[in-house]
Order: sequence, then structure tokens, then C-alpha cells
Amino acid sequence: MTCWVGSKSVVNVQVAVEDNFLDYYVIIGNIKEILSQYTDITGKGVVPPKWSFGYWQSKISYKSAEETLEIAKSLREAEIPCDVIHLDTHWFKEEGPKDFEKPDAEPEVDLTDIFNMASDQFKGEIDNLKGKIDALKKELEKKDESLKSMKRRKVHKIVPKKNVKLAPPKIKIPVLKTLIKP
Repeated sequence: MTCWVGSKSVVNVQVAVEDNFLDYYVIIGNIKEILSQYTDITGKGVVPPKWSFGYWQSKISYKSAEETLEIAKSLREAEIPCDVIHLDTHWFKEEGPKDFEKPDAEPEVDLTDIFNMASDQFKGEIDNLKGKIDALKKELEKKDESLKSMKRRKVHKIVPKKNVKLAPPKIKIPVLKTLIKP
């Protein structure tokens, strides 16, 4: 379907459809009613989990696991509720396991202490996330394999069918006339 909009005249909206039928919705009401009716058609938004509305601790990047653990400890000691400590990508080695890099053979730091300080609600989200990440990695691996095996495809130009009418459809709208008695 192609729509031409943006005309300065309210009567100049054109629609071209490559079919004999068109579902057309007219929604009227105040903004609250319109949004409600629109989302009845398109689907309602999902409310994010409760923890996502809490406090998020973040900075450009933490340099080490020790620094991150110190931040978590200081938040606990100050009794500041914290639902998320955002770890940026500066400490990722590459794609794959997300462990802090160990310069100069620094001993590996277990991030379990940081996770143990997380709220109970967030711990469940961490476990859910780990499962989702593993599933996504497997899915990406399958897609990577299928992409490697694909041969280079030609680009095809898409042109409209010869019998497609590109003119706007004629829509007959009944005109209401006020009857005046002579």
C-alpha cells in the first residue's frame, strides 16, 4: 500500500492499494480514547519489570571488578537501594564471556559477591537473563552458519505489477443535506 500525505489541503490524501480490499480504521474521540482504541488494534505495551524503575548505578566504565565491588559495597553501607549496576563494554575482552580483563596477571575476581548484593528480585532477573543470553548465542551461531553457506545473491529491482492501479481509489462519501421545509 502506498499513501501520499502532506498536502496543504485536507481533501487531498491519496491511497493506492495492490488489492481489491483495504481495511480502513477511523478512530474518533479525545486523545485518551484514541490511544486506547489504537492500542486495542495494535496491541498494548508491556510494563517493564519492577526492578527496571529502580536506581541504576552507572558511569562511563568501571576499570576492574574490584572497583565495581567497592561501589556495590559502598551503596549497601550507605543503605542506598540499587537495582542495577551497569557495566559498560570497556572491560569486555571480545565477543564472548564477559570477564574483566586481567592486566599484569591480576588474579581473577569472582563477580558473585556483586550479584549477591543485588536485590532478590533482580537475582531472578539475572538467572532469566543468563538463560536468554545462552539461547540467543545458539540462535546467532545457527544464523552465522547459514550466512556463511549462502552464496552471494543478486539484487533484484522491485517494480509494480503491470495491472496495478497507482491512482487513488474512488471513494464515494454520502453527503448529508439538511432538509428544509418550504
